[in-house]
Amino acid sequence: MNPKRIMFAFTGAAILAALIITFGAHKSHAASIKSGTLLRLAAANVSASQNFSPINVCASCLTQPFGINESGLITGTYFDADGAPHGFLLRGGNYVNIDVPDSLFVEAAKSNDAGAIAGDYVAQDGIDRPFVRDRFGNLIFKSGFPGATVTYGVKVNNQGSLLGGYTLDPSGATGFHGYILTGIDFTTFDYPGANVTSTFPLDMNEVGTIVGSYKTTTEGEEHGFMRSAQGVFTQIDFPGSVQSEAFGINAAGDIVGRYLGTDGHHHGFLLHSGTFTSIAYLSPNTYAWGINSRGTIVGYSFADSPSGPINGFKLGS
Repeated sequence: MNPKRIMFAFTGAAILAALIITFGAHKSHAASIKSGTLLRLAAANVSASQNFSPINVCASCLTQPFGINESGLITGTYFDADGAPHGFLLRGGNYVNIDVPDSLFVEAAKSNDAGAIAGDYVAQDGIDRPFVRDRFGNLIFKSGFPGATVTYGVKVNNQGSLLGGYTLDPSGATGFHGYILTGIDFTTFDYPGANVTSTFPLDMNEVGTIVGSYKTTTEGEEHGFMRSAQGVFTQIDFPGSVQSEAFGINAAGDIVGRYLGTDGHHHGFLLHSGTFTSIAYLSPNTYAWGINSRGTIVGYSFADSPSGPINGFKLGS
């Protein structure tokens, strides 16, 4: 299994896949980046602390932690022994399920400091729409972007604005754009470039800096990005990588993500004060998805085999 983010491809009401996106092995960098800069440092620190703690909802579950907030609340998605998806939150060693009644699919992503959690679900009509679970456990359902087949929600900030992405593509496979939903108003954005086919926002901190990834017309090409509150984009690539993505950012601007190495495996990374650090946990492939201001990182590892395990982790105190 090569899971990256929980999104959906479907025809009508039939779900064909639940976020399993495989990666190519080609990378091509543009000579210049419009409206932004390129961050691809010449050197990387490839040693990582081994202070890992496992995060597994159950022994037979496939657990994918996506975020950790300032109080240590961990949120994400897991698949149970029957393959059914659920959102979860982890607080004080206790796991709590997050489910949407009568949905075909559900995921939970990242939370704000108060404990409100962003997510999305596929309804019986086959359309993916976002929701916010407030700190009391109430589900607040949001309208998807008008005409969209997929509108995913990935992060809600302390002011209640929701970050995510949407596509009008009937297959839900391409053509993604970023959005910030404040009240009922959508503000949309895309990574600049005529060859960009999809923009995936994946986290936002409280000063409005957004990180994510984008894909291009070149098969297998994918890069991370950072977007400032003023709308300036910076491309992010782990040195020497085949692909890179930025998954999480904290208040200090530290960024975590994943890169595809020349060894054919995916590795997590931390970008702190201009230095990349590679992160590896258990299985050959590791994604680092969330980081808080204490520097605690959450993510998961997975095997090369589609039937292999997915193991969640927390790195740091």
